[in-house]
Amino acid sequence: MLTIKQCRDLLKEEEKEFTDDEIIIIRDWLMIMADIAIEIMENNKN
Repeated sequence: MLTIKQCRDLLKEEEKEFTDDEIIIIRDWLMIMADIAIEIMENNKN
């Protein structure tokens, strides 16, 4: 899992400043989406 600092560094390209809480929400949402994508890919193999 990425730290808040790592996420902030990745988001630095955007002009908007994100709060720590916003970064946590974005990170957690992206992790859920990644888990779903992996599950779909694994199910398609079968």
